[in-house]
Amino acid sequence: MNIMMNGVKKLVEEQTEALRTEVEDLLSQKKEKCMEIGMMLVSSEEICAEFMARCENPDEDVSATDSSEQTELAEKIRDVYNLENRMRELQQQIDEIERHPHCPSCGKNLDADALYCKYCGCFVGEEPATKKRKCAKCGYELPEEAVFCPNCGSMA
Repeated sequence: MNIMMNGVKKLVEEQTEALRTEVEDLLSQKKEKCMEIGMMLVSSEEICAEFMARCENPDEDVSATDSSEQTELAEKIRDVYNLENRMRELQQQIDEIERHPHCPSCGKNLDADALYCKYCGCFVGEEPATKKRKCAKCGYELPEEAVFCPNCGSMA
């Protein structure tokens, strides 16, 4: 059972690592786009003034009167917002994978209250607790190894 758990843990780690790698790649792309935007803004005071308001509403259509430089800048700003949205989606997937229980046998997601995996039938619930012994005389819950009751002294 422990070997299966290690396999499932490795599978979950591989899934989350692949998503984290994609997030890192998107972050690099975002940084590159932001640098391009910065260079464009620094090189044109006119663009800087016009796009300060537009940055607050990135979904607004670029008008036909915009210059090609302005259009390019607007597209880069939209690209940054799209990258940020994709990174948020991936982070949600990572969070979901990490918090969801997985079957130790097949690695699929389990319902939180499942006793058996609905995909492979593997028992996934808690091991049944050992039945607690009680003292016949006083009802005290006895330790597993007790020969005499620690509460009243009678034989267990």
